Amino acid sequence: MYLWEEGKIVETHLVSTGKYYPTPTGKFAILNKVKNAYSDIFDVWMPYWMAFHYASDVNASLGIHELPYVLSEDGNEVLRPTDFLGTPNTGGCISLDVGVAKRVFEWSEIGTPVYIFQ
Repeated sequence: MYLWEEGKIVETHLVSTGKYYPTPTGKFAILNKVKNAYSDIFDVWMPYWMAFHYASDVNASLGIHELPYVLSEDGNEVLRPTDFLGTPNTGGCISLDVGVAKRVFEWSEIGTPVYIFQ
């Protein structure tokens, strides 16, 4: 991921993209932001959610978010491994590392352009 300001790259980040559903390519924009969203499809929590596309064929929004986690039986967060970053391992979303997603969440606004290339 590249963050651009005034025509210059200001940050780069390693991501994970779609394995179970393809991450769409094209021009999008941040549609909404939620500090911690839940996916009932994958039964995971997705901190720093930023939706960018609605996939009507699966009736689900795709977004940018921190590595997802599940809650264990004793209520602890079990994070997806960080070695998933850099390879396709999502349900179509774009995952960022812990801390990085918060930075991107705070940097972006609703309407921020999102360009996704192959």
